[in-house]
Amino acid sequence: MVNNGAAGHAMTSEYSERTRGAGVVIDTARDLFLRALEHTLEAETKESRLKPFCFADFGTADGGTSMATMEAAIQLVRKVHPEREILVVYEDQATNDFRPVFTKYTGTSDFFQKYGPLFVHSTGVSFYFQCAPSNSVQASFSATAMHWLSFKPCDLPDALHITGAAESTEKDVFLAQSEKDWESILLHRSKELVKGGSFVLALFCVNDEGYFLGSTGRGRDMHSTFLKIWSEMMRGGKISEAEWTATTFPMHYRTVKEIEAPFHNADSSVVQAGLRLKEVSTKVVPCIYAEEFRSHNDKEKFAAGLVGTMRTWSEHVFLSALDDSRSPAEKWAIVEEFYSTLKEEVGNDPQHFAMDYVHAYAWITKE
Repeated sequence: MVNNGAAGHAMTSEYSERTRGAGVVIDTARDLFLRALEHTLEAETKESRLKPFCFADFGTADGGTSMATMEAAIQLVRKVHPEREILVVYEDQATNDFRPVFTKYTGTSDFFQKYGPLFVHSTGVSFYFQCAPSNSVQASFSATAMHWLSFKPCDLPDALHITGAAESTEKDVFLAQSEKDWESILLHRSKELVKGGSFVLALFCVNDEGYFLGSTGRGRDMHSTFLKIWSEMMRGGKISEAEWTATTFPMHYRTVKEIEAPFHNADSSVVQAGLRLKEVSTKVVPCIYAEEFRSHNDKEKFAAGLVGTMRTWSEHVFLSALDDSRSPAEKWAIVEEFYSTLKEEVGNDPQHFAMDYVHAYAWITKE
């Protein structure tokens, strides 16, 4: 699931197919989410059990990657409460294509026959705002979404992504915005959650070994490769220096220390709002395309799959950095050249490319 924040773009119905690795991440988070859900169900009072049970899924995209996990959660609630009303709220940007979400519930599946009374809603309000009424959500979930900042605070002078940036005033501004955004995310979730409610998320991170998305010590660093190709295009006159500078990913892969920080100060607004970090751990999910390449050994297929999944979340950053004096066709041609070059590099050296996922899996409760 991906939500690109204020700087991002909407995901289409092709998202799930192109990001199968993100689905594996959610599958990895499923046990934690179900364990948190059991805790929430046990903590409910007799009075609260009379209200609908509400799930919230933040950064939904087309809903496909989280569907199996959400169904397992619905099943768990239904076992405890056979007749209780269940509401699932899916959140993404207003421009997101939510149609596949509803198709998955109303199409060939028999969700409503199996799990009714069940209600499915969507909201185009960003998770940087409160997305549900106060004290109305029992269990919320988010995967691979909340690393996007609410906006791009500045451009980085020497890198496209903060993981490659040297110490600078600009990097400090980025980190400060990330800290502020993390607090904002948590405070809005605290308002939505009922007492005893749980928030589980899988968040891109930098782990204790220094690993992060596309950089896990087994080949070429993904963001460094992006930088190399984009810089070569600048030196070749394909893009201007100003366009190169404007190409900055508005995201931050937080460390566990940064994730934990708001919970360690008893006087912090997050703790005062009742939130507690029950547990957090990190895991690396191997790149599904690299794993499959070991079996089929088809370089072209591997390059197409890997670059395709990278493109789902990075394309808009490159496209939006290009000057508006260029025609839309010219912009698309430049971006196509970038990904064609990337695909060629991957195909020529497949053993040294992968996009392993590195996530922090956190369980947060509201007291």
